Amino acid sequence: MLGRYDPEAALLELRRHPGQVVGVTLGAEGFLFDDTQGRRHIPALPVAVIDTNGAGDVFHGAYAYGVACGWSAGYCGLFASVTAALSCQALGRSGIPSAAQVSKLLEERTAKEMEEMRWS
Repeated sequence: MLGRYDPEAALLELRRHPGQVVGVTLGAEGFLFDDTQGRRHIPALPVAVIDTNGAGDVFHGAYAYGVACGWSAGYCGLFASVTAALSCQALGRSGIPSAAQVSKLLEERTAKEMEEMRWS
């Protein structure tokens, strides 16, 4: 990570253009990002991990899906974080959830459970 493990410093190093969204995935620690409104952290959804191989790719694909849907950076991060976490519950590609499955989980969680993770 830019020669050192300091996610917050990495955000500053990654920013190259005004208004740019920058972020760092932190595995089981979640997602740290700055969308020019300050640094924010989305904790990872706790799951029973079986296989983390490909979780980063799943995160980035889900984030890109959120961008294509026109969601805020925070909601893209939340959606991607939950999608990646769920994908770790099975071996290989079989664990990758559909967008509908992730959306359903996000809708079913109570406000209290999602309070730290919810972004509009």
